[in-house]
Formats: sequence, C-alpha cells, structure tokens
Amino acid sequence: MRSQLILSVVLLLHLITFSQSNDVEFKLWQLMGFNGSISLNGQYNSAVAGNDINTSNYVYGGGVALSTSSYIWHPNFLTLSVSGNYNPQKGEFISSQIPDYFTSLSTKHYNINAQFFKTLSYKLNAYASHLEQKGEDRFFDRDLTTNKWGLDFNYESSYDINVNFEHLNNIELNNLSTNKLLWRQTGLFANINKSYFKNDMNELNINVQRNISEQKGRYKNTNDLAYLNFRNNLYLNKKGTIPLNSSLFYSKAAGTFDFTNMGFNENLSIPLAKKLGLRTSFGLNNVKRASILTKDTKFNSSLNYGLYNSLNAGLFYNYFNSDREKNYLINSKSLSSFISYQKKIPVINGEIYMQYEYSKRDFSNKIQNNVLSVYNENHLLDDNSIVLLENSNIIIKTTVVKDITGTIIYQENIDYILVQAGNFIQIQRLIGGNIANNTEVYIDYDFIQNNSYTFNEESGNFELGLNFFNKLISLNYQNGYRTFDIIEGDFNNIGLDSYRTISYGAVFQNKLLNAGVSYIDKNSNVYPFKLYRYSLNTGGMITRKINYQVNAIINDYALFFIKGRTNKIITVSSNFRYRVNYRTQLNINLSYSMQKGSIQNFNLISGRSELITRLNQLELSLALNYYNRTIPGIDFSSQYIGTTLNLTRRF
Repeated sequence: MRSQLILSVVLLLHLITFSQSNDVEFKLWQLMGFNGSISLNGQYNSAVAGNDINTSNYVYGGGVALSTSSYIWHPNFLTLSVSGNYNPQKGEFISSQIPDYFTSLSTKHYNINAQFFKTLSYKLNAYASHLEQKGEDRFFDRDLTTNKWGLDFNYESSYDINVNFEHLNNIELNNLSTNKLLWRQTGLFANINKSYFKNDMNELNINVQRNISEQKGRYKNTNDLAYLNFRNNLYLNKKGTIPLNSSLFYSKAAGTFDFTNMGFNENLSIPLAKKLGLRTSFGLNNVKRASILTKDTKFNSSLNYGLYNSLNAGLFYNYFNSDREKNYLINSKSLSSFISYQKKIPVINGEIYMQYEYSKRDFSNKIQNNVLSVYNENHLLDDNSIVLLENSNIIIKTTVVKDITGTIIYQENIDYILVQAGNFIQIQRLIGGNIANNTEVYIDYDFIQNNSYTFNEESGNFELGLNFFNKLISLNYQNGYRTFDIIEGDFNNIGLDSYRTISYGAVFQNKLLNAGVSYIDKNSNVYPFKLYRYSLNTGGMITRKINYQVNAIINDYALFFIKGRTNKIITVSSNFRYRVNYRTQLNINLSYSMQKGSIQNFNLISGRSELITRLNQLELSLALNYYNRTIPGIDFSSQYIGTTLNLTRRF
C-alpha cells in the first residue's frame, strides 16, 4: 500500500511538471492534427521478346494514406503518431525484360510511435510497424512481409544512457518456386557515456541479439551474439595535446557459426615539435572458431612532418603476427614512406602537386596444414566491378556465401555463380536472385597452400598533377609498381599480384562542362588490362524554364584479362525538365548502354517521360515508359512500351 502511494505521488509530480511546461488542456485523448491522400492509378504495357513472344498487360488500383498526431492526458506525458497506407492493385506487371526491376503491386503499411515524458531527463519511445508487399509478376512473383516493434529509452544526466530493444520479423515468399525465406532478429542495444575527469570520456556499448533464418527444405540457421566494447578517451597533459585512446572488446556467437573474439587496442598521439607528430598503436586479438584459436598481434607507428604547408613527409612502420593453431603462422613487417609537394603557380593561376610513396615488406607464412580456412571474407557485389576472392587455389565446393549477419545462406547458381579466372575465383551475383546489386556478403572457403613460403615485397607509386586557370584544365600522371622476391615457395601457388601500372589523363572543367580522358595500362600477372576512358558531364539551365543534365562514360578495354580479348562499355544518360508554369512540369529521362566485346554484347535503350500537374489539392501524373534491349549475334531482342497514370487528392 505504501509503495502504491509513493508511485501515485511521483506520477502527480510528473503531471504538475508537464502542466507548468506547456499551457495545454488536460484531456483523456486529444487529436492535434491529421493529413492524408486518396489516389487512383493505372498502367498499360506491351512487350515483345524475340520473334514470337508478344504480351500485353495492365495494372489498375488505388490507395489511401492517413497520418495523425494526438496526445493522451497531456503532450508532455504521451504523444502518439499513427500513419498508414493501403494500395490495393489488380492486374499483372511483366518486368522480365528489366533486370532487378521489381514492382510491388499491393502494399499495406502502418506505423505507430508513442513518445513519453518529453520534458524530463529520461524519455521513452515505443514503436511498431507492419509492411506487406504483394506482387503478381509472372517472372519475379514475391510477397514480402515485415513486422518490427521496439522500445527506446534515453536518459541524460551525469550518465548518458541510450537503450534500444527491437524485434524484426521478415518473410519473403517466392510464389513461383514456393520457396519461403524467414528471417527474425531480436536485439538489445545499449550505449552508456560517462566523464569522470575534465579531459576524459568513457563509453560502453552492449549488443545482445538472436538471428534466425530458415528456408523450408534447405536450411535453418540460428546465431546468438553477445558483444561488449569499452572505449576510453583521455588526455595525458593539461593542454589536451596528447590523447590516449583505449578499447576493450569481447564478442561471442553460438549457433550455426560459433566463434569467440576478444582483445584490446591502444592508440597514442604525441606532438614532438611544431608540425612533427608521432602516432602509435598496439593491439591484441584472439579469435576461436571451429575449435581453432587464432592469435593476432599488431603494432603500427607513424612519424609525420609538414614544412611551409607545401611539403609533407611521413614514415610508417607496421608489424603483424597471426598464429592459427594447426594451420599457419604469419609474420609481416613493413616500412613505408611518402613525400608530397603542393604549390600554387600564380603565372598560370594554377598549382602543381607531386607525391611519391615507397614501401618494403617482409612476409612469411609457416604452413602447418596445407588446407587453410578463410572465414567472413567481405566483398561488395557490384555488377560493374570485377570481384575476385583474395586467395588462389580455392576448393570451390567448400565456398559458402552468406549475408553480413551470417544467417542467410545464398545458393550457388540461384543467387550467385563462381567463375574460374586462372588460379583465382570470380564471384558474380545472378540477376533475379536474393542478392541485390551493391550488396555486401561474407564468404567462407578452404584453399590449398602446398608449402610454407617467404617473400620480400617492394612497391612504389609516383603521382603528378598540374592544373591551370583555377582548375579549368587539369593534367595527371601516375606510375606505380609492385614486385616480389620469392625466398621460399612457388610463386604460382602463392597467388601474388605483381604489376606495373602507368596512367595519365586530362580533365576540362567549368560551370557547364566537365570532360575527361584517361589511359590506364596495367601489366599484371593476375588481371592485366589496357583501358581508354572518356567521360562527359554537363548540365545547367537553358532558360528559366528548362533544366538539363547529361552524363556519358566510355570504357574501352584494348586488353581485358587475356591477350586479344577486348571489351567496350558505353553508358549515356540524360535528364530534362521543362517547367510549364509553377503547377506543371515535364520530365524526360533517356539512357543508352552498349557493351561490345569478346564476352558479352548488348544494346540497351530506355526512356521515361512524365507530365506532372497540380490543381489545388489534386495532383496528376502521366508517364510514358520505353525499354529496348538487343543482343547482337543471338538474334534476340526484347522491348516494351507502357503508360502510367496517377491521380492523387491530398487533404
């Protein structure tokens, strides 16, 4: 009874505080505002593929959206924000001709946000959201459902505390193959900041989460993760010029992938004299995975010096030692330096820039087991980039590709493919799979090293830049190399990339035009190429009503991996906007892509024009879409043309 009385008094004091901070009437529930919209839309498409595939399809539907804000008892006690939209659609949109073009036809979405105690030092914020996306495309027919809810707690006082608890549930259903992917994550995230002295800051980060992914009939993965990180920043002198940064970390994962990781890092910066500074760092890291313990030790130190703001120099030393039980012992030591010079030249109203870098490294790997394992090698899969796995002689059947949480396992020949490139392996995502373009993935694999090896590595790089007339014209030149002196081991089995790269180019730039041309010649034993690159960017206003933007780039490979193989890629895109009046404008987007070479050939033309107008609260959008792709030598082409209409009334 006594505890209930105390709780009632505390609640009363809170309400009195709210009433003093804001002169708003107390009510059980009060609507403060709302807005929304009602819309209608339609789309018609006609598609042709090859010589005998002709299709036409249409989509029509509507939508309603509503957003409200209200409070319970008082705005400083509890504020509610509720929003949602529903967009039912009928018909079918065929997107097979456009790679990765997925249109969600029917959507249902709502968000609820509740904010407590606005004026107090501690605040609570609860939220929940639900999203449904249903498609009827005959080639990429997927239904997505995402549910998320959580709670945020913030406290600002002598301790700054932020705590977030969140649960996420995602279901992806492929209606064509009946594959169902489930992914759930429940996590507690906390951040605590505290300063005990005048010149220090302490931070503790805590992350506890469970990730579960499951694909019926294929796999089910569960990972429990606990992560702790303590960071301390302090100054060793009263002037605050000698910072010492410390970090202690511990993480443990259990489930499909088990590992334990713990260690620390120390960083110290010391100003030795004017414009002369010393930076050093030391770290230890122990990782245990698959009953194998890996101990890493690293030490880095740098000495930097600047003279007259034009001449800068640096000297760097790096040491790394990695001991993996039953596998290998790596030892690496390197010494590198650089010197750069930058000076304005009043005669040409420009400047000159020069830099030279030199590095020498001693590396040894005492292999105890010729089959070595790699875990969580990180790569960004981009359709415009060549992605090679870092090691040679990979055992392809041991390759596992997963998302960055380690729970979703992607499937070879469904989500990605592996291509042999000499002694290396190239990975490419597959269009229409579960890996979106520009997605980071983790890759595990085993590879073979036949024996221990030791080598000395030497590299250097020289850069020269010169610009005239306030960077109206810029010239650049670069010459770099990397060589290896093999003391022990077989060069071909180690997978080292020795090269000589020479490049030079010019750029013209003013307010309306940016044009460049460059040449790159890389003589490499892994992936040699010779490339001519041309670029053009221009944009601006023709009149007060007309804006334009044009971008073009040509990559012309005179040599692409193999002698005699060529590859040429041309991409041109443009955007035009004509403002008829303050209510009406016309947007036109055109693009052209062409690839011609020994590997793949295609021509792609796409365009979109859209007329947007507004009459009071009524908005009208009418668009025309066009797509045409041809593949020379195969006698196969695909194209479609379609129209889209959207009508929206806002209130």
